[in-house]
Amino acid sequence: MRERLAGVWVDSLPCQEFIRRWDRPGTLFYLDPPYWGTEHYYGRGLFGREQFAELSAALQQVEGRFILSLKDIPEVRELFSWASIETVA
Repeated sequence: MRERLAGVWVDSLPCQEFIRRWDRPGTLFYLDPPYWGTEHYYGRGLFGREQFAELSAALQQVEGRFILSLKDIPEVRELFSWASIETVA
Protein backbone atom coordinates (compact mmCIF):
# COMPACT_ATOMS: atom_id res chain seq x y z
CA MET A 1 0.00 0.00 0.00
CA ARG A 2 2.80 2.41 0.84
CA GLU A 3 4.19 2.16 -2.70
CA ARG A 4 0.78 3.00 -4.21
CA LEU A 5 0.64 6.21 -2.22
CA ALA A 6 4.21 7.29 -2.91
CA GLY A 7 4.09 10.81 -4.28
CA VAL A 8 0.54 11.45 -3.07
CA TRP A 9 -0.02 14.69 -1.16
CA VAL A 10 -2.76 15.13 1.41
CA ASP A 11 -3.60 18.70 2.33
CA SER A 12 -6.27 20.33 4.46
CA LEU A 13 -7.05 23.81 3.17
CA PRO A 14 -10.10 25.80 2.14
CA CYS A 15 -10.91 24.68 -1.41
CA GLN A 16 -10.07 28.02 -3.05
CA GLU A 17 -6.66 28.12 -1.37
CA PHE A 18 -6.03 24.48 -2.23
CA ILE A 19 -6.82 25.15 -5.90
CA ARG A 20 -4.52 28.19 -6.01
CA ARG A 21 -1.68 26.29 -4.35
CA TRP A 22 -1.79 23.13 -6.46
CA ASP A 23 -3.06 24.30 -9.87
CA ARG A 24 -0.78 23.47 -12.80
CA PRO A 25 -1.55 22.73 -16.47
CA GLY A 26 -1.35 18.96 -15.79
CA THR A 27 -3.41 18.97 -12.59
CA LEU A 28 -6.73 17.16 -12.36
CA PHE A 29 -8.86 18.21 -9.40
CA TYR A 30 -11.70 16.03 -8.16
CA LEU A 31 -14.08 18.11 -6.04
CA ASP A 32 -17.00 16.70 -4.08
CA PRO A 33 -18.36 19.52 -1.92
CA PRO A 34 -21.59 19.16 0.04
CA TYR A 35 -24.63 19.12 -2.20
CA TRP A 36 -26.73 22.27 -2.42
CA GLY A 37 -29.12 22.24 0.51
CA THR A 38 -27.05 19.82 2.61
CA GLU A 39 -24.18 22.14 3.50
CA HIS A 40 -24.89 21.80 7.24
CA TYR A 41 -24.75 17.97 7.18
CA TYR A 42 -20.95 18.08 7.44
CA GLY A 43 -20.86 20.49 10.37
CA ARG A 44 -22.06 24.04 10.79
CA GLY A 45 -19.65 26.60 9.39
CA LEU A 46 -17.52 24.16 7.38
CA PHE A 47 -19.01 24.94 3.97
CA GLY A 48 -21.64 27.60 3.43
CA ARG A 49 -23.90 28.24 0.47
CA GLU A 50 -21.87 31.34 -0.47
CA GLN A 51 -18.85 29.12 -1.08
CA PHE A 52 -20.44 27.62 -4.19
CA ALA A 53 -20.00 30.98 -5.94
CA GLU A 54 -16.43 31.25 -4.64
CA LEU A 55 -15.69 27.73 -5.88
CA SER A 56 -17.14 28.56 -9.29
CA ALA A 57 -14.95 31.67 -9.55
CA ALA A 58 -11.83 29.72 -8.51
CA LEU A 59 -12.49 26.93 -11.00
CA GLN A 60 -12.91 29.41 -13.85
CA GLN A 61 -9.25 30.36 -13.35
CA VAL A 62 -7.64 26.89 -13.23
CA GLU A 63 -4.88 25.98 -15.64
CA GLY A 64 -5.56 22.29 -15.10
CA ARG A 65 -8.83 20.37 -15.32
CA PHE A 66 -11.45 19.38 -12.82
CA ILE A 67 -14.30 17.02 -12.13
CA LEU A 68 -16.94 18.48 -9.84
CA SER A 69 -19.74 16.39 -8.38
CA LEU A 70 -22.84 18.38 -7.42
CA LYS A 71 -26.59 17.98 -7.27
CA ASP A 72 -28.15 18.76 -10.67
CA ILE A 73 -30.46 21.65 -9.80
CA PRO A 74 -31.13 25.01 -11.49
CA GLU A 75 -29.06 27.02 -8.96
CA VAL A 76 -25.99 24.87 -9.56
CA ARG A 77 -26.45 24.94 -13.34
CA GLU A 78 -26.65 28.74 -13.21
CA LEU A 79 -23.50 29.11 -11.08
CA PHE A 80 -21.52 26.73 -13.28
CA SER A 81 -23.12 27.62 -16.63
CA TRP A 82 -19.66 28.50 -18.00
CA ALA A 83 -18.52 24.86 -17.56
CA SER A 84 -19.18 21.78 -19.63
CA ILE A 85 -21.82 19.95 -17.56
CA GLU A 86 -22.49 16.26 -17.99
CA THR A 87 -25.35 14.61 -16.14
CA VAL A 88 -24.70 11.11 -14.86
CA ALA A 89 -27.06 8.67 -13.17
